[in-house]
Amino acid sequence: MRFNHLGLRIPLKRTALADVLPAWFLSCLNDNGYLSHIFVVFALVRVYRLAGGDVRWGFLWYLLALPLCWLLGTLIEHWLSAPCKRWLRARLTRSSLVDAVTMAPAGQGGTPP
Repeated sequence: MRFNHLGLRIPLKRTALADVLPAWFLSCLNDNGYLSHIFVVFALVRVYRLAGGDVRWGFLWYLLALPLCWLLGTLIEHWLSAPCKRWLRARLTRSSLVDAVTMAPAGQGGTPP
C-alpha cells in the first residue's frame, strides 16, 4: 500500500489527491522522496544564500524545490530501490524454496511448486 507524505500517512486511495493527480505521479510519492528531499533542500538553501537571495522572493525557490525533490525520489526508486527489492524478493523466494525442499520429510518428494 502506498502512502503519501504530504501530511499524515493516509493511503492515497482515500484522499482527494487520488481524484486530482494522475496515478503515475502518485506512485512516485513514496519513502524515497520523503527520505531524500533534504538533500535537495540543503543544496537549494546553499545556492539561495550564495545568490544573495531576497526574502521577498524566497517562495519562488519552492517552485524549483518541489519538482527536484520529486525527481530525486523517482530516480532513487527507479535506479536503487526497485532493483534492490527485486533482488531481495528473488533471493528470499529462492531461499524459502530451498528450505522447503531440504525440510521436506523423506519420501514426500519436496519439489518446489
